[in-house]
Amino acid sequence: MSAHEDHLLPIAAHEVGHALAFRAAGLKVRKLSIERGIFGGLKGGVTRIGDYDSTTMSKRQLKGLLIGMLAGIEAEVRWLRLHCSLSASESRDIM
Repeated sequence: MSAHEDHLLPIAAHEVGHALAFRAAGLKVRKLSIERGIFGGLKGGVTRIGDYDSTTMSKRQLKGLLIGMLAGIEAEVRWLRLHCSLSASESRDIM
């Protein structure tokens, strides 16, 4: 695996973390991708859910939205700990 591909894996784990939490809350995930910037470098990941109005969302969906927002960084940190020997103190620096 190239160094460039190695860099993609934590980003992918981060976006999958968002998507799994959103789906568990009953929210529809419309897009999950890693996007390139205008000069070819990485812009970052994107996870998009359906169009929801927070005033009409169920309590479960609202909780899922909030948890889903936090789930990305948690998934990324767990991936880094597992695959890159990231220590607990180093992972706190990320968060």
